[in-house]
Amino acid sequence: MDTTKLGAAGASVHTRTDSWQVAAQEVTVADTVGAGDTLAGTCLALLASGAAWSATLQHGVAAGTLSTRSPGGTAGQQPLAVVAQLAASLPLHHADVPQSEEKPR
Repeated sequence: MDTTKLGAAGASVHTRTDSWQVAAQEVTVADTVGAGDTLAGTCLALLASGAAWSATLQHGVAAGTLSTRSPGGTAGQQPLAVVAQLAASLPLHHADVPQSEEKPR
């Protein structure tokens, strides 16, 4: 699994079978400190609770985006209900990862 933070463009994750990308919503940015950590922490918490990668990435991007609206890294962090509302509106792009025809040794 590979997760890539794309800043204002959102984030992507690639697993053995799937590839997901979520675009971030435009917001007025006060401070980007902690936005990537907020994204990562949100993703880890949702994965630990059993959430699917698609929802996890949408929530992570939403949480990271919202955190940039206030200075200081944590002042802009929002409750899960607020994050979920934004997450539901974020564009999600999915692509199947082609399986290699090479046989394992």
